[in-house]
Parts: sequence; structure tokens; C-alpha cells
Amino acid sequence: AICASRCDKKFFLWVCHRADFSPNYFIAEDVEKEDITELKDTVEDGIAELKRGIASIVAMDLGRRMEKLESHVAELDRRVQSGISIASASGSASASPSRGPLAAAAAEVEEVRQEMEATLAPSNLYQEDSLQSLEWAAQHQPR
Repeated sequence: AICASRCDKKFFLWVCHRADFSPNYFIAEDVEKEDITELKDTVEDGIAELKRGIASIVAMDLGRRMEKLESHVAELDRRVQSGISIASASGSASASPSRGPLAAAAAEVEEVRQEMEATLAPSNLYQEDSLQSLEWAAQHQPR
């Protein structure tokens, strides 16, 4: 308001909304229109290809982390089962569960469960080590 009172000239902005508006109306030469359209198509295609590449890298990284967790859980399950069979064979089934290999295996199972929850948390699903993921994707890219 203060600046407006100091200005001698008044400025107005006139805006017209047209349903049939196209930026091509304001390009003078047809060659320029074709170049701009071609460039726009090329950029859109490149962006779409990058999005597909990023999505595949994210999916591969998540799959790799899940495979590591599954193998770790399978190993722990095998150790727990062998501990149970040893405990039942030695007749110590009534022994305190806070001692021996079963307690250690149970602690590891709990640790893996927490690791799986952390890995599958929504905030971590798309988190990745970009260098390793890109190298892995380059090695496993279909030819």
C-alpha cells in the first residue's frame, strides 16, 4: 500500500482462461513446434525409463534383504530343533529353559524377529545402499 502510493504509474495484470489453450499457438515456426514436441516426448520417455529402473532396483534390494533374513531364520530354526532333540534325548526336558543352547537360540530368534520387523517397517522398505544395489542390478540385468 505504501509502495503503491509512491508509484506514478498503475500496473494491471489481465488474465484470460481459455479451455482450448495450447502453448503451440505462440510458437512462430512449425519447425520449432516439432522440435519442442520431440524434445518433450524424449524427456518423458527418459523419465519413465528411469522410474522403471529405480523401481526394479528397489524391488531387487528388498528381495535380497528378505533372502538373507529367511536364510538366517532357517539356520536358527535348525539350531533350535537340534537343541530340542539333544535336550529331549538327554532327558533334560524339565531343566531350566534359561540355560544352555535353547536359551541362546531363543535370544537369537528374538533378535531376528526384531530385525525382520525393522526391515519390513514402511520407512525402511525403500531404503537402500545405492552403490551396492546399482552394482548388483548391473550384474543381474537381463540381456
